Amino acid sequence: MMIDVAIVSYGSADDLADCVSSLLRQETKINSIRICENAGRNEFLRTVSVVETCLDGKNISVGAEFSGRTLSGAEIIVYDAGENLGYAGGINHCLERMSSDWSHLWIVNPDAVPEGDALSALLDRQKAADADIVGGVLVFSGTEKIQSCGGYWRPWIARGLNLGMGKALSDKPDPDVVAQSMNYVSGACMLVTRSYVETVGPMRDDYFLYCEEVDWCLRRGNHRLAFAPDAIIYHKHGTTIGSHRDRKRRSRLSVYLDERNKIILTRRIYPLRLPIVACATLLLLMQYLVDGAFANFGHGVAGWWAGVRGQTGRPPWMKA
Repeated sequence: MMIDVAIVSYGSADDLADCVSSLLRQETKINSIRICENAGRNEFLRTVSVVETCLDGKNISVGAEFSGRTLSGAEIIVYDAGENLGYAGGINHCLERMSSDWSHLWIVNPDAVPEGDALSALLDRQKAADADIVGGVLVFSGTEKIQSCGGYWRPWIARGLNLGMGKALSDKPDPDVVAQSMNYVSGACMLVTRSYVETVGPMRDDYFLYCEEVDWCLRRGNHRLAFAPDAIIYHKHGTTIGSHRDRKRRSRLSVYLDERNKIILTRRIYPLRLPIVACATLLLLMQYLVDGAFANFGHGVAGWWAGVRGQTGRPPWMKA
């Protein structure tokens, strides 16, 4: 069994220190931790400086790639993407460079901190449920409140529902009940088998941000999803891209892509529902007006219209 971790960073060096440290404390051995830095050369160097504190001094730096080994033998590699590849693009950048004998890919957000037995719990559940994608319990950082135990995509309104959100960590739901309800696993923490990647293919990187993991799970065919209740992951949620729960404080990028990609996913997975979904999502955008988030209402409408027109990839106004 060969487990590689993939992390996509966008100026996330401050969060990565805790994330990488938690990965190196896992009970189950990790083969490599691969970090794709999307925010340019200066941020690549900052990320490298964080990683260096975890290494035993035998480091290799070659152009756009830095690597070294920890005392436990795990390799840490940082890639300078050269441009902003987006979330799935960064995951795929890591995936394409993994050794030929990997068995599992563990995707972790840079602002996520898994407990020491999280990986063991994910693997145990994957085997017990004969699943190919497994998620754990995402917990709001600094609290004992659950953010998500899995996701349910509601296709008629193009909105995800975080199962278990707001419940106390001590009140985790039954894994079989969650598995019956969920139809996607959060990209903040997902363990994926090699079989899944080879049969379903990689994530679609033209979403750029948002909905990639939902799309990936919805086109899974006969592959199974599972929920590991003993895999606890503390998550700061949206620290990199400004996906704040307060509509006034969300970033332009977050609002635009969130609305655009809901429409893009519908076009691809549920094309016959597109007219109804387009109307429903436009009506739901009115919530920004109710909350007084007038600028973000405009950004949301712009994203909605881009989705209706089928535009994908990096937003036209965003630099590489």
